[in-house]
Amino acid sequence: MDLRALRAFVAVADAGSLAGAAGQTGIPRSTLRRRLRSLEKSLGQPLIARRGDGQQLTPAGLLLKTRGEELLRDYRYAILDARHGASAEGWLRLAHPGVLSAFVGGDLLPQLSRAAPGLRVEAFVCDEPTEHLGEDADAALSLTAQGALHHHPVGELALALFADPDYLSRRGDPKTIDDLGQHALLALGDANAWPGVDEAEIPIVPALRCSNHATLAYAVGAGLGIGLLPALLADTFIEPVFPVLPGLVGATRPIWLSLTPDAAQRLNASESPGLAETTHP
Repeated sequence: MDLRALRAFVAVADAGSLAGAAGQTGIPRSTLRRRLRSLEKSLGQPLIARRGDGQQLTPAGLLLKTRGEELLRDYRYAILDARHGASAEGWLRLAHPGVLSAFVGGDLLPQLSRAAPGLRVEAFVCDEPTEHLGEDADAALSLTAQGALHHHPVGELALALFADPDYLSRRGDPKTIDDLGQHALLALGDANAWPGVDEAEIPIVPALRCSNHATLAYAVGAGLGIGLLPALLADTFIEPVFPVLPGLVGATRPIWLSLTPDAAQRLNASESPGLAETTHP
């Protein structure tokens, strides 16, 4: 299977549209469309059902998205295995925000374990991970690449709207963005807008504000309203919750691993473009 075509399909499926995927990946829509058609042709069946008001994954598309994400992740692990082996040893102190705890435990730590079996990791939660670099942390996980000499994108954080099914049965399921005005909207911090998949901001008037994602997730799970949550948090922290306006509201943000020079050297990051994709002298 062509990995470029598979990456294009996963990007379009995550973004909800060719335009959204093009904006997030920097790949022209024509190229994404060509790769998607090539993949569908090789499989002999459609992966995305195109409609006037958007698109929806077919049953084959849903299956391939799940398996494809696993395949791409395993490919990345295999590259890391080949490049780094077991050269890293000792302790690596990793700072990360609480919202990424599920990613750290379920994805990043297995990745580091495979890449560097001799490495021991001490992970801790904090509000500003990159501020701890060079002091009490050797590595930091965040949504921005700053505060260290070496940065590597290690995953993505998908944000989407969710609501408790009991809330939706009481208040109805919004069908359009305008329908949100008739609902209780739960916001993180001082947010007054949510991201649209077309990169346009959607103004909101929150009925409740929460200072962190955990409190926001509990509020959504308690049926207090509709909230913008990381999909990984909705999947593991509160269940069941239903997606609201998929394909219309949401965003995907890269998750960055920032390393001090010493940590980068121990992980051989400074000599590997695969692990140190972005560097700042």
